[in-house]
Amino acid sequence: MMIRISATYSDALSPLELYEMTRGFWRVDVESAREVDYVLAVYQGIVREVYQVADWFPGGTTFMQREEDGAWAKDRYEFVGRIADETVRQKYRLKNVAHFFPKGCQTPIRYVP
Repeated sequence: MMIRISATYSDALSPLELYEMTRGFWRVDVESAREVDYVLAVYQGIVREVYQVADWFPGGTTFMQREEDGAWAKDRYEFVGRIADETVRQKYRLKNVAHFFPKGCQTPIRYVP
């Protein structure tokens, strides 16, 4: 699964900040999402990081460093995971995947077989 992260992305983000930006809160088909092994954080068509997913949870139910009002997370989901093993990261990190998000595409989520 690829998740296009927001314009608040910066190369100066810490690994934890990037993880938290990527992992929640999303409108996903939770059953389909639970079949996903990896989530790729995508910004401007480039994979910034790769996470191995442990599981998906209802939005606002797991601990996050981000200080936000979780009320808007209703009917959304977040995942818990870790940075993928180096072999997987090398395969995907910093690769161009812009073709999966054609111009005008509004959805931030792409399921890739």
